[in-house]
Amino acid sequence: MYILVTSDISRGTGRFSMTLGLTTAAMSIGGTVSGYLGQALAQDLGYKQAFVILGVMSLVPALLYLFCIPETYIPPELSAMGSIQEGDEEEHDKTVGDTAAAVKSEM
Repeated sequence: MYILVTSDISRGTGRFSMTLGLTTAAMSIGGTVSGYLGQALAQDLGYKQAFVILGVMSLVPALLYLFCIPETYIPPELSAMGSIQEGDEEEHDKTVGDTAAAVKSEM
């Protein structure tokens, strides 16, 4: 899944390989560091507190991902319509209405 996210993030920049390397390195380093950190916390504070602390630490990037990464998915029925040119708003609205009606009738 992260390859698709990396592709979306780096689209049009020509930096897919570099971005993929950075994300892979970050995941590998994070996995390694969390193991050592979890062990140290479990020895000092106990397993329950270590689990809670590492859980909160993993929640931070998950929330950043959820709220900071833009949505790039375009449904197939909308991607076929293309972009709206100035002055074509009425035709676009009609097409969207027809598409919505077709999708609703299929349900």
